[in-house]
Amino acid sequence: MNKEHYQKKSFDLGLPSRCPLLQYCERHARTIYFFSDYSEVNYTNDYVRTLISEGVLPDDFNEKKIPVISEQPSRSKSTGYLAFSNMCPEVNLYDTDNRISIAGEKPCTDGIYDKESHTPFISLTEKHYSECLEFSNYVFENKFRSGKDQTSKTAACYVYLMQDCKNRRYKIGMSKNPDYREKTLRSEDPEITTLGSRRFMTRKLAADFEKNLHAKYLHQRVRGEWFCLGQEEVDEILSCLLNTV
Repeated sequence: MNKEHYQKKSFDLGLPSRCPLLQYCERHARTIYFFSDYSEVNYTNDYVRTLISEGVLPDDFNEKKIPVISEQPSRSKSTGYLAFSNMCPEVNLYDTDNRISIAGEKPCTDGIYDKESHTPFISLTEKHYSECLEFSNYVFENKFRSGKDQTSKTAACYVYLMQDCKNRRYKIGMSKNPDYREKTLRSEDPEITTLGSRRFMTRKLAADFEKNLHAKYLHQRVRGEWFCLGQEEVDEILSCLLNTV
């Protein structure tokens, strides 16, 4: 699985292209520590303190840490030999400073390197972050911890781009049913049409994405969710919604 396939899986699941938990994820932090040379730096054998001191982790990591759930990351290393398991998939895929180069920019979580072998490196397991127990638990807790009254906040939701063909204004909004939303708007203005939309796993993820788009095109805002956009900006938004970049 390369970056393109990895990001496509994120898109198909309605998730951010990269794991939203990385900053405070213990599995991610321990993977960096195991794969990098930070283990050679002595901060009283405290990997968190080491990574904070080296500027890799935020100062409040311990307070906000998302702990490893089962499947502890592990590493066995000797001269010409390395075996690892249960690592964060995004380190080998994205982290040019800390990944294992022989993993070949793959989301490899389990692998073996043996210099004496005919096949020096074998990637045993590749994963998407949605398969990590920490992320699954995060989704579960955010979906159910406040009870049934939170259903509307956690159900799948869409961010859409609509155009009013009459005045060439564009609406960046979100809805759990963009087709129905288009129909309600067209009852008042028949010239409105949907150009594209993207499904997100939860309303919060959709709201964050919509908020970022609103902030990016703030100076083109006409009123509310309506914007005056050029074709280049429209194409840029559609590329985000339709994952053509």
